[in-house]
Amino acid sequence: MTNEQKIVNACNLDGSSLASVYVIEALRVGLQYYLTGFSDEEISKGWGLMDSPAGVRAKMKRILDEINRKE
Repeated sequence: MTNEQKIVNACNLDGSSLASVYVIEALRVGLQYYLTGFSDEEISKGWGLMDSPAGVRAKMKRILDEINRKE
């Protein structure tokens, strides 16, 4: 199962579109925590082989900005 399909499935857990609101809010809160709650050392432990702490934060920030963007 792709990551995209996992997100779609999570958004449809209870059969209503309201579930997507909860998924987006959980994602927003999690992203915000990555930006403010983790030290560089903690991020390096989880992402060390894939990206630097600054790179991880930059990507998380871009996703958060997209979620918070007003249509």
